[in-house]
Amino acid sequence: MFFSFAIVFFAIAAFGQTVDINKKPLTIAPGAEVGSKIRLKWNVMKEASVVIQVADKNGTAIRTLDAGRMQPGEYSVVFDGKDLLGRNLTPGQYTVRVGINPKPEADTEFGIGGMLGKVFKKFKFEKERAFNLGVKGIDPKTVRVFVDGEEWDREEDFSIAGDNFIVDGTNGIVKLNPQGLIQDKAEVEISYAVGLPLENPWALAAAPDGNLFISDNLFRYDAAMKKPKPRAGLIYKVSPTGRIVDDFGSRGILESTSLDLAIDGSGNIYTVPPDHYVAVLDPKGVKRMGIAGYNSPHKEGQPYGGYWVTSIALDRQNMRILLVNINETNVIYDATKPGFEGYIAVQTPKEGYLLPPVYWQYWGPCADAFNDDFYQTVSNHALVKFHLDIAAKKVSPVWNTPYQDPTGQTEISSAPGTLWHGMGVRADGTGLIYVANRNNHRIEIFFDAGISYKYVANIGSKGEDAKQCQMMAPHALALSPDKKALYVADDGIFIKHGKEPVNKGLARVTKVKLGFEETIEVPLVVK
Repeated sequence: MFFSFAIVFFAIAAFGQTVDINKKPLTIAPGAEVGSKIRLKWNVMKEASVVIQVADKNGTAIRTLDAGRMQPGEYSVVFDGKDLLGRNLTPGQYTVRVGINPKPEADTEFGIGGMLGKVFKKFKFEKERAFNLGVKGIDPKTVRVFVDGEEWDREEDFSIAGDNFIVDGTNGIVKLNPQGLIQDKAEVEISYAVGLPLENPWALAAAPDGNLFISDNLFRYDAAMKKPKPRAGLIYKVSPTGRIVDDFGSRGILESTSLDLAIDGSGNIYTVPPDHYVAVLDPKGVKRMGIAGYNSPHKEGQPYGGYWVTSIALDRQNMRILLVNINETNVIYDATKPGFEGYIAVQTPKEGYLLPPVYWQYWGPCADAFNDDFYQTVSNHALVKFHLDIAAKKVSPVWNTPYQDPTGQTEISSAPGTLWHGMGVRADGTGLIYVANRNNHRIEIFFDAGISYKYVANIGSKGEDAKQCQMMAPHALALSPDKKALYVADDGIFIKHGKEPVNKGLARVTKVKLGFEETIEVPLVVK
């Protein structure tokens, strides 16, 4: 078979950016003998984190072709016109996007310390002085307005000339004083409070419709007893702006808080109650069935039960669910079958793939899944990729980030690409994996290169102050369906090496817009 290769050059210059490429769109016909592949080449002029992706007409990334920290030099990758599952792309308009140095932007915060959180919205001034926030029924007293960074005053009316505003809280409209001084193209930022009183957001899941599910109140840290204090909790269904859509726990639908959450393509909810099995709820929160044996311990001749389940990973493509157990056992079930009926495969400590149990503050490792691949954090501060072999009924490791001392007796590295108490894991379905690096106060991004991995970048704070993205103890993640936003749960319990945990009172969920310092885009046509 012969392939014709289109050669594309990207040049990322030290000052600005240059694309050395024919302005005509790239063309590819997946599956055909001619034009079935294209080779992309780019030159890096200075060290940078670079992400090469194919995006659809809506700007949603559908496959990451290459990503990582790149030194100056020439790089290339071959694209075969398929998505990560090996399916040919639908004919139409696409974009090859080169992202340089991930640069997130904190967009929305809600649930700070059990109080009301803030939503931030930005507008460009275009002679229009009335701005619709898109949300009705807000408290005018919580609204703040900044014009080009300068805060304006709230007034009851416009009888006072100057830089002030009034709020129509019923309809969610903010009006600026016509006599206030505003430059053309000025940036107007408006914030307002939303009501989501979080105590301890612990698990997150994003539904296909864009709504977010938050498991709250797993425990409160008891300073006197120096350990977590379990308590009943809630699961909130929240809109992307932080508005409560539903509250399952307060209506008695759930027995108690979930240790982890997952949502399938139909909106069904998979939760892990403290008695350590998987409860499956319909989109209204009504329990449908239980998976993995209802807290039954393992017995000889039986599949492994669901006891001590700390995390779950749902593969939406094949409806397989991974149960991560604190007792050193990973089990995969068919998520459509109850109890032991759906047992598929098991990974046990005897096979030498798993690590010692984690400490109480870890609450077990976390995981996510895509197709036959599963990504799991483990107790020696690493991320491991496992692969399901259905024929052998086993889950085997493929690659891992650097292992570190699991006993806590030596200093843990904070170098880029290393984890210290890695928790939440989310695979975006394009090849990128996001990991909540809890004790290093940031989110790590890795690229799954098949049988190996690449460190891409980290986002978030670099120390205790947690100023950038305001991350103190990130431990749960969710990705928006369009992959353009990352939700980060932070319980504010800061842990220093060898020190007692300190509750900073910063319980919150932050919506972070994912972007880059620079982007280069080239049109791509799939025939």
